[in-house]
Amino acid sequence: MSSLYRFLVFVLAVAMVLPPFSEARDFSVERFYFPGYDGADISAMLYVPSEGSAHPAIILYHGVTATKETMIEFAENFAENGFVVLAYDHRSHGESTGDFTWEGMLEDSLTALDIVRGRDDVDSDRVSLMGHSMGGMIAIMTAAVDGNIRAVVDLAAPETVNSFLLWVLRPLKGEFEPSESDVIDAMNTAYGDVYGEHIETTRGFEPVRVGGLHTTVRELMGIWAGSQLPRYKPLKQVEDVEDILLLHGTEDNIVNPRDSEDMFDRAEKEKDIFYIDGATHMSYLRYLGVKRDGSLWDNKNYDEEHARAVKDNALEWVERFM
Repeated sequence: MSSLYRFLVFVLAVAMVLPPFSEARDFSVERFYFPGYDGADISAMLYVPSEGSAHPAIILYHGVTATKETMIEFAENFAENGFVVLAYDHRSHGESTGDFTWEGMLEDSLTALDIVRGRDDVDSDRVSLMGHSMGGMIAIMTAAVDGNIRAVVDLAAPETVNSFLLWVLRPLKGEFEPSESDVIDAMNTAYGDVYGEHIETTRGFEPVRVGGLHTTVRELMGIWAGSQLPRYKPLKQVEDVEDILLLHGTEDNIVNPRDSEDMFDRAEKEKDIFYIDGATHMSYLRYLGVKRDGSLWDNKNYDEEHARAVKDNALEWVERFM
């Protein structure tokens, strides 16, 4: 995708006012779509501080099965502290369309970067990234490719997709080499009970949905297969990322906390790591996304102290490099 194309997407975005999620705020929120890789429609939310100009900016990436609304609490915290914030639904998630592929998600992320940097109220040299789980993988990949990201916050991303599979399925199978069928087993084990939606078919083109994710078994297998390439392995890409903070819950039941330690050891530039005592993979998320009827999906296991630890550490790290 050409840089000119990505630059033009901001002009093409259609903005709408988003009803507030909190009462008193020093920022406004807009909803809009931007054209993603391969013509997909990518649904986004933009948080803009009410005062000042030339703000620092940050892009927030949600995890697999979630939606951009998962990141609302983090977005509000950054916006209240003077950041322009962009959060969007990954392709095949939430309100976004498009095929579920690594290439598509990475190109969409680069487009989002151009949208943020093209704004008059953003200092284009002060853009940071933060992602949860799969979103953390995208943040690392994007920073490695772009080379001009000010700071990165990785919240509980797996070092590889195979690591995710091994960790989730270990109580059922112990140590093993993951296969294609294990992708479905892992998705159901990790997220099926959370959302009450399980993948019940192995037909390649059959539509499936788990939480905010809407895709096909064939695309899920493609995600697993593509993750074997170095370009889509955070454990490899983190070597090219500057100024990265890794956050992880000590009781994470979906991504091995050791993955963050491995990536910390592999990172070669400014770095730090912080473990959130007692936190699971989702206990710091107030919402799990948006239901099919448009209402917010509350997280029954939300822990305000865990969320505060994420917000405080993430903000402190990013402001350190502003």
